[in-house]
Parts: sequence; structure tokens; C-alpha cells
Amino acid sequence: MSLLQLFGINLVNTRKFVWQAIFFLTLSVSLQAQPYATKYYDANGKEVVKEQAYYVAIGTIPGGKNYFVGKVVEKYVSNKKIKAKRTYDQTGKPTGVTTEYFENGQMKEKYQLKNGYVFGGYVSWYPNGQKELEREYTAYSNATEINHRTYNHWDSLGNQLAKDGTGALVEYHTDYTVAANGKIYKGNRSGTWKGYYPNGNTFYTEKYKNGELISGKSILTDSSEYSYTQINQLPAPKIGFAEYYKRLTKAMRYPKSAKKIGLQGTVHIAYTVSDSGQIADYYVLKSLSEDCDNEALRMFEEVPVEWIAGTSRGNPKSYILTLPVSFKL
Repeated sequence: MSLLQLFGINLVNTRKFVWQAIFFLTLSVSLQAQPYATKYYDANGKEVVKEQAYYVAIGTIPGGKNYFVGKVVEKYVSNKKIKAKRTYDQTGKPTGVTTEYFENGQMKEKYQLKNGYVFGGYVSWYPNGQKELEREYTAYSNATEINHRTYNHWDSLGNQLAKDGTGALVEYHTDYTVAANGKIYKGNRSGTWKGYYPNGNTFYTEKYKNGELISGKSILTDSSEYSYTQINQLPAPKIGFAEYYKRLTKAMRYPKSAKKIGLQGTVHIAYTVSDSGQIADYYVLKSLSEDCDNEALRMFEEVPVEWIAGTSRGNPKSYILTLPVSFKL
């Protein structure tokens, strides 16, 4: 007599119960798991139909959403090799460590994102596998594009041009034409730097001291010259920020659900002002509650203003700005 029979347990019924338990557990897990989804993009990152895709992105899209959340793998259509490995937060914005690859399979870049910007260590490589540079990104500032320190830099043949923050540095456009070159000291730009358009024409000449821009002169796309002591000029409402904030405050309707529980705080909205002065995109960057988030977005949508486009070295440029909307009782 078996041990199961000794205790009056029917072996057939026991097996049936175990298989039922396994089936329902598997079903439960499968129902909770989100199915993988595929999106198609062209070389500029614009979503397109499958037949026009340069690369595909594969990941999880939560129910009722149209964006990825969690880990996503991108692959080139041409050879199925990995293009990038990314992570997206619950709002669909990129976060954490990102690794990018060239179409030949060689690693291209590895960096970390914080609040939508590169922050901390950054490493890049050439298409032949040779390391290009090692740098560190500091707190992002819209006032200048030089928000990093470069420590080591090599040319594509492996010759080290800068070591421990001192030496020569060459920066490239995406097609590997020269974008800028000059000297660095303690990781920062130093002395005279020259910048170039992708066609090789001179874009700017700048002078630096201890990493700070002293003066610059650019040749704009219309061939006119522009002198400056600050690289970037941020977009601004034509009525001014003070009047814009005043109108937003007047338009606020405090959500009843938040007022009922005494909820106070700030919703941060990120928005893009295009190089033509148009609002191109906006979303909640930092949430307070669903109703407060929706109210902040409603205010932003229903208080439209005309914008003065931002510039970089005198040329029009798109910028991502942040609008804090405070809820106080």
C-alpha cells in the first residue's frame, strides 16, 4: 500500500487536481502578461508602415496605450541586427541605460538617460569597432549645448588625441563629416574652436576660457553673420512668460477629487517649441494625480499663445521646455 493510499488520498483525483492547478496558474500568468507589439520607423525615427521601415521596435504596449513601456529592442530591417536596446517609463519616455549599434553590428553608443536627457557616463565607438570617446554629461542646461566633459578621445585608427581631459577633440555629424574641432583642457573646450555644416562650410568660430564661452561668430544659412556670447536663445511667448503664467493661473479649475482630500503639489508638463515657433508636442513629465494631470494639460491646451522661436548660434532651433503647474489650496 502506498503512502497516499494509507492516508486515504485517491491518486487519480490528486493528479487531476495538480494538472488543474497548473492549467489555471498558467492561464493566470498569460492573462496578466502584456503581448509584444511591433512598430515601424524610417531612418529619421518617424513611425511609418511596414513597407517603408528602416528599423522596427519590439516591446510591450499596455492596454489602451499607443506607446512602449519597459524594455524595447530595435532591429534593422536590412539584416535583422540589433539597432538599439532601450527602456521606457510608464509615460512612454526613454529612461535608464541605452545601448545603440551600427548596422554592421558594432556597438555605437552607451549612455544613461535621466528626465529625458543624457546624464553621467557616455561612451561612443566608430563603425570599425574602435572606441571614439569617453565623456561625462553633467546637469542639462538649455543655455549652452556644452553640457559635458570629454576625458579621452581617439581617431578611427586608434591614435589617442586627448587623454585624461587634455588634448585635441574632433566632433562629427551623423555621417562622420567634421562638425567641430579644437582643444580641450580638464575635459572642457579651450581656446579657439571651429564648427562646420555637413557640407563642409564654416558654421562658427568660438573662443573659450576654462570651459566658458567668451565670444562667438557664426555664418548663418542665409550667409549673414551673427555674433554672440551665449550659444542658445530659448523660445519665449510673445506676451512674455509673466503674462503667460498669469493667464494659466486664471484658467485653472482645481479638481474636485484633489480638493476633497487636500491634495497639493506640482504637475510638470514637457513641451516642444519647434524652430518655427509652433508647439509640436507636449506631455506630463511629472505626475501629481490623474485629475490634476488632466487639468494641467487642459490649461496648456486652452491658453494658446504665440511663441518666438529659439535659436542656436543664430539659426532657428527646436527646444523642449518644462512648465510647472502648481496646485495649492
